[in-house]
Amino acid sequence: MNGKRMGIPADWHKSANATGTGKKVVYIDADCRICRFLGRLLESADKREQFTVAPISPAAPEYGCNVMRDEIRLEEIGVTRHGADAVFSIISAFRGFKFIGYASRSPGFMELSKKAYSFIASHRHFLD
Repeated sequence: MNGKRMGIPADWHKSANATGTGKKVVYIDADCRICRFLGRLLESADKREQFTVAPISPAAPEYGCNVMRDEIRLEEIGVTRHGADAVFSIISAFRGFKFIGYASRSPGFMELSKKAYSFIASHRHFLD
């Protein structure tokens, strides 16, 4: 992942506010092909530069927690979302997709989404 904004911030374990960028930080598994693809897709779609994509790898000296690689994480000022919650927050941040945020609050939708996300996340390495 050679995107100009990609990299692991030295303070990856702190909130996005601590990075001083004011951007939302999206942590992805650097060893996962699907995660890297989605990170590149997010970078190219993020015209307003709201996000910083940070791949986490065990080879990185900043790496310190397996939980970071188990699911996508989104860190905003004082708030951390993970899994399906993070995905819906990211998608709904784009113009034309605000309805995703509303849909995620409908009864049963989030529970089903979390189960689907968990299934895909646990089987993602079979696609490598």
